[in-house]
Amino acid sequence: ASPNAAGGTATAVAMALPVGEVSNKHGAYELAEGGAVRRLLYRASEEELCHVRLPARTGDGDAKEDERAAKVCGVVYFDEVAATRLLNLAFDPAFERCSYLGIDNGAKPRGFSLFLDLLACLGSEASLEEFGQSTSLAGQVHVESSMRLELWRRLHGEIALRAVVVEADDPSQYMSVRSVQDYARLVALLGASRPLAGSSPDVATTRTSSGAEGGVGQGAFLVNSVLKACTVGPGAIIENCSLESCEVAAGAVCSNVKRVRGVSVPARLSLQQVSLLSS
Repeated sequence: ASPNAAGGTATAVAMALPVGEVSNKHGAYELAEGGAVRRLLYRASEEELCHVRLPARTGDGDAKEDERAAKVCGVVYFDEVAATRLLNLAFDPAFERCSYLGIDNGAKPRGFSLFLDLLACLGSEASLEEFGQSTSLAGQVHVESSMRLELWRRLHGEIALRAVVVEADDPSQYMSVRSVQDYARLVALLGASRPLAGSSPDVATTRTSSGAEGGVGQGAFLVNSVLKACTVGPGAIIENCSLESCEVAAGAVCSNVKRVRGVSVPARLSLQQVSLLSS
């Protein structure tokens, strides 16, 4: 097929990070001019990534510190044409085992990776000979060569893969959230960028069944939560929670804590409720 004959495009988000942080750990895009993706590299060595590093930023003094790679991030946008081509895979017998319809009909479930298989076959320099090998990577699903070959035949040249590279220090775009501390900083940063009138904290209105309003400290954030007669300290973050007569101290983070009464959460503690299903 001629390259991108139907005009389908997949746009992936990449993060500009130092080569040392990406090598041997994550996936990276090898980019051509204009953001077109040549290849997707998985856990490549530092030496390999240095050969495909991003262009240097203007005005930077230390060239070594500016050796950055386009790290793969978990955001991909498929336009209408590209999405249609992906959905049509479900009607191909080669991918029957990857669909609910095939499994319901008795097929043994199989799968492939969105990034290492599907996106990788879209790279402009992903040759059939190189891509058609079966994969057996630690922590990844085993994919047979026949399925990878069929992915390449069906999609390579039909969907153009591009990447948008985001600077790691740009808070207005995609951000890596690797820990509770990262999440707390992100919430505080977003709140600071959209200040409310006056000095009120970014909170939802507290409600109570006893008639006593709970106190909410300055800089606290309540997201999609219901609190009854609770006290929330300064800088605390509460998301997706339902609390009654609880005390959340300064800097604490509560996530998905539901139907809890009379609990005291110490300062700077992170608390998350997880539901366990019986076997």
